[in-house]
Amino acid sequence: AEDITRSSTVRAPPTGIKDDVTSWLETLSLDDLYLARACVLRDENAWAECSRLHFGFMREFAGRFLRREDAAEISDRVIADLWEKEKLARYEG
Repeated sequence: AEDITRSSTVRAPPTGIKDDVTSWLETLSLDDLYLARACVLRDENAWAECSRLHFGFMREFAGRFLRREDAAEISDRVIADLWEKEKLARYEG
C-alpha cells in the first residue's frame, strides 16, 4: 500500500471556494484509482481484479460497433496497451 501511495499523483483540485473542492472530491472514484495504481505497480491480483471488473465491458462495448472478431482484437490491443505502456498511470480517478 505504501508503494501505491507514493506512486500516486492525483490532480489538484480546482482553485476557488470550498464547494469547488467538495465537488471535485465527489467526482473521484477512489476504488478505481487505487486499483489502477496497483496495476501500474504490476500487482497481479490487481490486474486480475481490473480484468474481472472492466475487460468484459470493454469487449462488449467494442462489439456494439464492430464485428465480433474485430471487437475482440481491438479490445485486446487496448488492454495490452494498458499493461505494456502503463497507460493506467495517467488515470486520475
